Amino acid sequence: VFGMIGAFEVLSEAGVGKEAMAHQIRIALITTATGLIIAIPTVVADAYYRSKIRRIIALFEEVFIDMVKSSKIAAGMKEEE
Repeated sequence: VFGMIGAFEVLSEAGVGKEAMAHQIRIALITTATGLIIAIPTVVADAYYRSKIRRIIALFEEVFIDMVKSSKIAAGMKEEE
């Protein structure tokens, strides 16, 4: 994308006929590059935090199940109930 930006910048500066079109395409490529610069780290961070949250939820589920089993045993109930 950055190479294309440079190429269209040269086209627009050199005055090779379609300067206005080259300039607009250059703007579109800059917008695309900016979007990618923002989106890629955001997707990586999202995946990291979702994974971390899943691990925390699994841990809480384990602790909760152990607490329920312990309370049943303390109340004199069988584990299967």
